[in-house]
Amino acid sequence: MKRRKLTHVFETRSDGDHHAGSSQRSRRLTPLGISLGSAIASLGMIILSGSAHGQAVNLGTADNFAIITHEGVTNSGYSNVYGDIGLYWTPTITGFINAIPSSGVGYVHGTVYYNDGVAGTAWTDADAAYTDLQGRVGATSLTGQDLGTVGALSAGVYNFTSSAQLTGNLILDTGSDANAQFIFQIGSTLTTAVGSSITVIGAG
Repeated sequence: MKRRKLTHVFETRSDGDHHAGSSQRSRRLTPLGISLGSAIASLGMIILSGSAHGQAVNLGTADNFAIITHEGVTNSGYSNVYGDIGLYWTPTITGFINAIPSSGVGYVHGTVYYNDGVAGTAWTDADAAYTDLQGRVGATSLTGQDLGTVGALSAGVYNFTSSAQLTGNLILDTGSDANAQFIFQIGSTLTTAVGSSITVIGAG
């Protein structure tokens, strides 16, 4: 099977906060997540609600994962990952105090799967979700812009032809739609600076 660099997926919920080295209050953003305070290779990123506006994405067993990768995970700085981590093909992880080996100050609020059947199945399911997302059309181009400086984004599909950067706070405005869906198609890598965060605003 082709080793594709997969998606980041979040589900918006109103029961807590999720941050990348930041105390910024927001709705909790869970699963299939973001590489916090570090760079991670990616060909797509989606952020969606549980009953997404438009065509929802079936994540299968990947739904409980915050990160699925075949290139390992490297974290720097204080970061929290809510959900499981699946390390497939390359079972290396650094920068998390409760991972193996223990290092850094990051914390995984979930289980780390090291190149086992659980990680493999989740990878397969995430790959199918990626194929779906890759085919979504009508995207607004954000190529060359930093996600931390684009202002509040409304629900929709956004595209980066190459790499994407998040420095600071990305604001996602649901526009009072509890089913608002945000899809980010990223051509190569997503890098999030230490202290960056994602905030979801709007009723619902």
